[in-house]
Amino acid sequence: MPWKNGGGVTHEIARSDDSENFAWRLSVAEVSTSGSFSLFPQHNRILTVISGAGMVLVGQKQSYDATLFVPIAFPGTEALDGRLIAGPCQDFNLIYDPARISGEVRLWRGAGQIRAENGTTGLYLAAGTSEGIDAGDFAFLDSAHDVLQLSGEAVALVVRLDEA
Repeated sequence: MPWKNGGGVTHEIARSDDSENFAWRLSVAEVSTSGSFSLFPQHNRILTVISGAGMVLVGQKQSYDATLFVPIAFPGTEALDGRLIAGPCQDFNLIYDPARISGEVRLWRGAGQIRAENGTTGLYLAAGTSEGIDAGDFAFLDSAHDVLQLSGEAVALVVRLDEA
């Protein structure tokens, strides 16, 4: 879906429901120009740049350096202006309601096995290979028996969602 300010496009991966007050949402955004971030009242965000040089998120009280593969957490109510560092970038987003869900995004590099953990576990494969998914794909792991084997050149974001 195109942004209202015309500065990019969001590709929604999954969400808990279709209401505006969803419990959680996963997406990849294509950021083509600098500009204001959308506000998400009652939600927290974790943004991770997955391609490009990234951006600086500038707020009234705080700024964040959103650089390649560094998850940045901030409140969805914080008015931020995203200033691209060196051209367009893409970022992976987890937006969640902290009253209902605790959310986490952590970086994984290299070979190994990712297993489902308590709560809901998902994996976004940014680079490399895995049995079952390709770079740019996202997969949920359904049980403790689900395992994704990652290659040595893998770069992935592991997402955990737990009921608050």
